Amino acid sequence: MFKIFDVKSNAEGNAGAAWLPARYVVSLLAFLGVTFNYVLRVNINFALVAMVKHSNATLGHTSVNATLLTVFNATEEDVSVERAQGSLTSQHTCPAPDNDITSHTTYNGDLPWDEWTQGLVVGAFFYGNVVSQLPGGRLAELWGPHRVLGCALLSASIFTLIQPFVARVSYILLIFARIVVGLSLGVTSPANHALLSGWAPPMERSTLSAIIYAGVPAGTVVAFPASAVIIDMLGWEAVFYLQGAVTLLWCLAWFLIVTDSPADYRWITNQEKNYIMSTIGDTKSKKSQAVPWKSMITSLPVWSVVAGSFGHNWGFYTLLSAVPLYTKSILHQDIKSNASLSGLPFVGMWIMSLVGGVVCDWFQQRWGTSTIAVRKTSHFLANVGPAVCVIGLMVAGCDWHLTVALLVVGVAFKGLIFSGHYVSPIDLAPNFAGTVLGITNTIANIPGFLAPMLNGFIINNQQTLPQWRIVFTITAAIYLLDVVIYLVFASAEVQPWNSHESEKSLSQDAGEDPQKIKSTQGDNHFSQKSDYHEESENAGERKTSLHEGKSTQQKRIQYTESSEEGAHTGSSNQKDIHYEEDKHADRDRCGGEINVNTENESTWHCHRDEEIAACTEKCRRAEKTQDTEGKGHVNAAFTSNE
Repeated sequence: MFKIFDVKSNAEGNAGAAWLPARYVVSLLAFLGVTFNYVLRVNINFALVAMVKHSNATLGHTSVNATLLTVFNATEEDVSVERAQGSLTSQHTCPAPDNDITSHTTYNGDLPWDEWTQGLVVGAFFYGNVVSQLPGGRLAELWGPHRVLGCALLSASIFTLIQPFVARVSYILLIFARIVVGLSLGVTSPANHALLSGWAPPMERSTLSAIIYAGVPAGTVVAFPASAVIIDMLGWEAVFYLQGAVTLLWCLAWFLIVTDSPADYRWITNQEKNYIMSTIGDTKSKKSQAVPWKSMITSLPVWSVVAGSFGHNWGFYTLLSAVPLYTKSILHQDIKSNASLSGLPFVGMWIMSLVGGVVCDWFQQRWGTSTIAVRKTSHFLANVGPAVCVIGLMVAGCDWHLTVALLVVGVAFKGLIFSGHYVSPIDLAPNFAGTVLGITNTIANIPGFLAPMLNGFIINNQQTLPQWRIVFTITAAIYLLDVVIYLVFASAEVQPWNSHESEKSLSQDAGEDPQKIKSTQGDNHFSQKSDYHEESENAGERKTSLHEGKSTQQKRIQYTESSEEGAHTGSSNQKDIHYEEDKHADRDRCGGEINVNTENESTWHCHRDEEIAACTEKCRRAEKTQDTEGKGHVNAAFTSNE
């Protein structure tokens, strides 16, 4: 899978040795982009501690680590345990520790903002972030994902650099700057999906997706110590200056190196380019298409992704916001006072996302596991695992160490979503992956506001174990419900509306119902069928096209390729079609070329990678045209056959 290419310079522009496949170079740069995305997203949470002037009553308890886990606009209040009023009993709470072993570095800034103002500043990012999800996906499909991603991080970095200045002028200006940062970064996930749809071979989508989105936990983990060290050494203003400047450097590298597809990439080998483009086939159109809104919104597989994302986010926000409050108010342990414990869940998520992606693709390539089986298994583990951990919190009671272990394991399991439902938009509609994810993320962000509100309503200042068990029960139930919906309705098939315009054209020419033109996934092999007629115009030219009902002679050719065979043959009335492998020759975007010679023989040159990934993919419908020295012209439309 991690094949190392070693190709010498040639006239095609493949200069230098490609020691790392281009698709992994692009994925690693995208990973850094997601990492900086989350660093710029959460830096205000850390900086605020040092920016704001604290009262004498709170100064001794304010630290740079005081908001380590409130990275998704999950605010909390210090809730005192009113034992004197009889509201709590020893059966409903845990005993307080004998002494407080936590220590804090104190900060006292010069901005006189109360908690309400601070909440507005932190929440401003998410107001913009939710709004731009759907437009960002469509913009990436029309304008190109690498441009959208680059401009998004460029805008976010500029408005990050000016935050220290505007903060001293007015908190309203800072809120505006944070909204712009949120608007800018809201387009990045849909744009990354659009990028993956053009770069990721179907058999490597889990790995490449996991590499890119590992930036989510990585950015959070990096932000913890980096912001604390910067504040201690240089002051809170430097947090915005340094992180904004580093992101600007990333933007420069991104614009110079990355392209929307392998066809435009300067440093890719012909072998890798042909491998990627042949496996993707024509499921990814080069032309922009009108969004099939009705088909998309009424698609059950799309709604299964929405349900999966909604359930994931509900549980994720609960684990990140409610659980720290639970440990502080019930267990009397402040997990956020310890930077190591704060970052540990994200380290686990980071590792799990990478391991999960590699393992999923290995199962597909080595054992022929179907894509849908991989997606459903990953989604099952990514949600049932945390659900079990949430239920375990109710059983753990006052066991502090078990509670921390359950939190770490629960968040770590979330890393598997990047091999599960989060990749599904690319499987369902490569042409509209950004739009589908934009719809999904827009709805899935609702728990970011709704979950804290509902949890707060349930607790209602009654910090007791029974009240918290209600919160955990609801969270576990939502986890399990979303698993059921995804397992029942999810699909890994490219949906008919992915290429609705081309399907309509083909169906009109062939006299077929567009619903009959579909793509299917094969595990270890696939078959393709082509119906065409041959019409002689002169001795040196032939045309082949997809038509039915014509009076001319029709021929049907069917062939099957398997991962164990390198050459295959098929036959028709007068022609012998030879399928042979040529790993080094150039080919068109569909992965092959058809040559017709004067002996009435056609040769199909199929160029495949060592692992024959090109022969195990679905959706092989493509138009192929090849001129051969003026002797022949062939147009053939291939559609996959179940």
